[in-house]
Amino acid sequence: MSETFENNRNTIAESSPSSTTEHSEMIASAREDAIKLESKAKKWVTIVAVIVVVVAIFVGITSISSGYKASAKKVMKAFIKNDVETIMTLSSGMYDEELLGYFYEAGISEKIEDSMDQFANTCGANFKMSYEITDDYTLSEADVEEIRSDYYYVDFDVTTISDIAMVVVELTGKGNGEKATQTVKLMMTKESGSWKLFAMSVSY
Repeated sequence: MSETFENNRNTIAESSPSSTTEHSEMIASAREDAIKLESKAKKWVTIVAVIVVVVAIFVGITSISSGYKASAKKVMKAFIKNDVETIMTLSSGMYDEELLGYFYEAGISEKIEDSMDQFANTCGANFKMSYEITDDYTLSEADVEEIRSDYYYVDFDVTTISDIAMVVVELTGKGNGEKATQTVKLMMTKESGSWKLFAMSVSY
């Protein structure tokens, strides 16, 4: 009986990390595992942080883009209806000045009439119009500042313009089995938080 007990005690002693060396190795191993876990945790924190930043940038860009595109679409819908009055309400505050607004409105009206005349010549009087945005981009801060400086003489606070975007639109007319396209370029300015039409050009 005592021999059996002694044998068991020896077996336990042999299997236990009794020496100082074994204890040190275990502690070192545990520290190494802890360091590895900490390193992995830091990597995941970094990855998550990068993802958050990327998402924030994407959301910001998408928000800006959807803002000026939405305003551009309203302009084009009014263009197709030959609704100059609505376009004026969607235009820059710069044109609130009576004389400047008068010439601007006349220019918009002329552009729409010329556009429709071109479609009528190709597609007949009963043509149908549609549009599609084919390109859009925002201008750099340097370009924005340059445009602001071009209008220093106007009775309008150009500092309210914080961003400028260009929207390229393909305008299509169909009728009598014919199809014609035109390119409309819209310069949109963000003024006191709202996107407005600043300038328009039409090429046939």
